[in-house]
Amino acid sequence: MSTLPIPPIIPPQVPPHAAPDSNVPVSSDHRRPTTDDRRTLPWGKIAIASGIIILILIGWLSLGKVEINATPGPDKVYINGKEAKIGAQKHMPGQLRVKIAKDGYLTYEKTYKLGFHGNLISAPTLKKLPVAELMTEGVAGGLTLANKGVGTQGISADRNYIVRATLKKTPAVGDQPSVIGDRSDSLTTETQSSAFNVEKLNLDPLTAIDNVQYPSDKRYALITGQAGEIGLLDFARRDVTSQDYSVFDSNIKSAAPSPDGINIFYWLFQNDLQKNFLVRDTLQRNQPDRFFDQPLIDQLGVTKLKFRWSPDGQKVLGLGEKTILIDILGRKASILEDKATLENAWFSNDGLTVIGLTAESVLTTINLTTRQLMTHDITTSADKLTIADNNLLYIVAKSGEFFSYNFDTKLKVVYLIDASIIPSDITSWLVDPTGALVYFVVDNKLYTATLVRGDYNE
Repeated sequence: MSTLPIPPIIPPQVPPHAAPDSNVPVSSDHRRPTTDDRRTLPWGKIAIASGIIILILIGWLSLGKVEINATPGPDKVYINGKEAKIGAQKHMPGQLRVKIAKDGYLTYEKTYKLGFHGNLISAPTLKKLPVAELMTEGVAGGLTLANKGVGTQGISADRNYIVRATLKKTPAVGDQPSVIGDRSDSLTTETQSSAFNVEKLNLDPLTAIDNVQYPSDKRYALITGQAGEIGLLDFARRDVTSQDYSVFDSNIKSAAPSPDGINIFYWLFQNDLQKNFLVRDTLQRNQPDRFFDQPLIDQLGVTKLKFRWSPDGQKVLGLGEKTILIDILGRKASILEDKATLENAWFSNDGLTVIGLTAESVLTTINLTTRQLMTHDITTSADKLTIADNNLLYIVAKSGEFFSYNFDTKLKVVYLIDASIIPSDITSWLVDPTGALVYFVVDNKLYTATLVRGDYNE
């Protein structure tokens, strides 16, 4: 049997690839990325986005707790100048400037530092803004604290009476209607009579009262008339039909009562001798003690003086062509200032400093230990200056500012005036630091308000 030959196996013929036709577009779906393509991926944007996500995550994890409130409840609160929610809230750590506002109250502002996971609470007691309350009408000025009760007394507008106005009860903060400007109808006559006691201290009218001086206990008044008449009004002897008012001899040109109410010091012109004397006498003027006669007065170089006693009753200040210091115990006098520098002056409560005003109304002090005179960059009037502690004054300046002033350290602390008042309209101003009250006269109307410091003293 013959074997047939096996035919050779021939692989199928694959036609060669056709050359690419440049006129036929190649699909991008099948294009492989090149090295340049890999280099242009948005790696920067990816890194920035990742960083932001990380920072948000860190911030969320480090948020602090902030609670802002006040007594009474605020109208609005602000954090870093943007209005915020009242009460509890989350906030990023850092420096926070908190502002709390309520109508009728002093705005509270304070900067805090909030740490990571910190806890901040701001809940101050807000200060009520001062609001003037009418006490009575027909008062010209010359205010001093009342000799009885909480209040003040001054000279009537017709200058015939000393008028005293006292509070039946101390006004509560936040309970004072304003009666100045557009709010003049908010306080009725009935409200006034129920809130204050108002009375005339002299039963019979006096003639043209210019100024009134009192001893410390104010049990009497030494009154100087505009025509120069000097008289003594004794409140202790008042009854329903008469009152003890005695007029000094016309030869007494100026006088001042001692703080204890026992003595007076005065300038006497002896008409028959045509000589002047400086005299210490009793209140009844029955024990005249001629301290200095005409030769010594000539030596001092003065022709007239007005007087102020020191609080301890051991010195008397004489104000005239020169400023004279009289030592009562040592019976001697010295010249503090050889010019008419001080037009008005008083002793500090410790008796160590003379506090005065020049003719130009500039505040001036004289240290009685060093005899150093110092002028201060403040102008005011005698009716707008209250001497408080030993080195502390309360002043309404001609600029309109109301502040306390330490004349040793030169420290000023601003206080507030009812916003409806024009400071230049105030003719007389008195501060009662103990009662935290102020009394003042505008257009012959006597007002009171609370004493409110212009910051939170933090």
